[in-house]
Amino acid sequence: MRRYASALFAAFVVAACGGGPTGVNEGDPLELEEIQALFNELSEAFAQAGVAPSQSRRYDLPKAQILTSSVPIDADLNLSVPCTSGTITFDGSVDGDIDDETFEGEMSMQFVWGINGCDITTETTTFTATGEIEFEGDFTFSEELVTIDARERGGIEFTADDGRSGSCAFDVSFEATVTNTSASYQVTGEVCGQDVSDLEPFGFVT
Repeated sequence: MRRYASALFAAFVVAACGGGPTGVNEGDPLELEEIQALFNELSEAFAQAGVAPSQSRRYDLPKAQILTSSVPIDADLNLSVPCTSGTITFDGSVDGDIDDETFEGEMSMQFVWGINGCDITTETTTFTATGEIEFEGDFTFSEELVTIDARERGGIEFTADDGRSGSCAFDVSFEATVTNTSASYQVTGEVCGQDVSDLEPFGFVT
């Protein structure tokens, strides 16, 4: 079970930083499908790093097929993965206490990732995004269940191939429950002034 825990908390590569990144809504807005495409790109970055659930690494598969990394509970991490054109970077540390035998425990964490010139494509448009987003979350672990209470703040700047450009503020919170066979979540908040309650959050692909 230790590797199961490692894969889950490594999916949220954590960073302890001073003031977190901020964003503003200026210029043209992104549409909801474009915001979801950006969320999906971040989820794919987790999957590329080998530490997050994706459509090809579902929780209804045997654990040996979904777990690819083992990370200490208290660790500093620095990762960079490619996006369509550019990189998404992760820098951070985790702080928590998980019992090796019972798999019970808690962790509190922060992370900031950098989105560096990533092309995001929908059915109708492609836009290039650059920015920083901070994650803060509280994790609770048990033998078969992980719960997450998380917040995401920050912003991006973008230019789109249809001539739009602007900047978008992120102010998103979500609650998630992850088991060996499923993941459920509730999202609240706004990106680019748009309500994102119907979208999938970062790091989860159902």
